[in-house]
Amino acid sequence: MTLDAEPSIDDSVSLISGDVHLRSVGFNTRLILQGLHWHTNGTAVLHAVPELSAQTTVDVVRAMSTSRAFDQARGIYDETLGGRLLSYTRPEEALDGCSYHIYMHFGSAPSGVQAQALTVSSNCNVLLATPSGQHVSGVSHARYRQKTTRYFRTGLALMLAQAALLFLQMRATTTHAAMSMVSHHTLAMLAVLYTYIFIMHSIACLAFGGIYLIFGFVTIAAYLLSMSLYLKYLICVWKVQSPDAFDALNAAGRRGLLTVYVKFYAVLIPGVYTIYAFIDTRSRLSQWLMAILLTAMYSYWLPQIWLN
Repeated sequence: MTLDAEPSIDDSVSLISGDVHLRSVGFNTRLILQGLHWHTNGTAVLHAVPELSAQTTVDVVRAMSTSRAFDQARGIYDETLGGRLLSYTRPEEALDGCSYHIYMHFGSAPSGVQAQALTVSSNCNVLLATPSGQHVSGVSHARYRQKTTRYFRTGLALMLAQAALLFLQMRATTTHAAMSMVSHHTLAMLAVLYTYIFIMHSIACLAFGGIYLIFGFVTIAAYLLSMSLYLKYLICVWKVQSPDAFDALNAAGRRGLLTVYVKFYAVLIPGVYTIYAFIDTRSRLSQWLMAILLTAMYSYWLPQIWLN
């Protein structure tokens, strides 16, 4: 669960927005949260909708459990909407819905943060609690920030080292004889691999935000490394090894250049689908496909060994 708080026109109430991920075997969904948090008693009322559904301010105001909270929420959100909520009254059916209260106790632990939760609905006779003697473990925000910072520094150093090695290889293979000994299959696999890295970091950056925004820097490095270096070097090597196929003055040459990009995306798109299936379902099939994809992509050195 990720929650962000913003001040409202009422100093005792904060605007809350965020999301929550619900994941189990064969099930994965993300809910978008919006609501209010009262500082005086610690109460927070949140309205949740599925990720692809539209959430309106009226829905959030309507979710308030009491008439006092409804009036207060209407006044706060009316300020942001320019006076369009003052005439909105609390519907009678709102009184008939289930009202849930969630109580959580947080405490420090050697592994990070532990929490015990209790969910109660007095008008719907619901009581949910974490098992007695057990805790829901988590990781503190500061620890996550340290991990992402360390990951960013390590990833950026590796990207720069890889770019430097590729630059040295390009300088060492300026002749046609040297380029003929470079496997274009290895370069193509590396270009696809770094494009996958770019896509996965972009998803993490856009989906989670906050401390994950640091992934954006690694994303840019991976994108530049894959698109501006490997693809450029790949086309240069392929031109040397197949000069007739890259004669831009005839149709065959233009088809040869198009073939490079068609093969690139023909390999890239199934891999993107495999990554999506792995993140979304975590099924056994998607795990096997992900393992095959990673093994294939990180075997980029095999074509070069075979050529030598």
